[in-house]
Amino acid sequence: MKVLRITAAVYVFHFWDYLSKSLSLISDKSREPFDEDFVRKTLIHLAVDHEHAWVGLTLDNMGQPVSFCCVQECTPMFSTERYFVVRWFYHTPGQFEATLVLMQGFEEWAKANGISHYAVTTRRSAGEAIKCFQSSRYGFKKAFLTFEKQLS
Repeated sequence: MKVLRITAAVYVFHFWDYLSKSLSLISDKSREPFDEDFVRKTLIHLAVDHEHAWVGLTLDNMGQPVSFCCVQECTPMFSTERYFVVRWFYHTPGQFEATLVLMQGFEEWAKANGISHYAVTTRRSAGEAIKCFQSSRYGFKKAFLTFEKQLS
């Protein structure tokens, strides 16, 4: 498997079929609407922001994408350490190892760029994701739950 960091809009368009299907599945599971145009623009914006975001894919031996993630900086003002948060991640069913390879690619980039922490947030209803992150294979510690409130 190979990690490919998406660094230009052309890659978002090239892999759009996989990205849109993956994000649509995430949207379905979270019961949130999927605005394809908004998501495409957001991914393009993050892909070209090489200092404050990281968008990547894991490609199998045939060159087909099997996982992806999008990580964005969320460093608080006046902080001396850089923090990132994973906005989206997905792996094709049965491709758990692809996510581990992708995380390793991001972590190598993060360490080289002085990033000290990153977090993954998920919903209480995301049972599969929660099981993955509780696994010692990922190396995360459970700090707290995040709650969200939508204002009208």
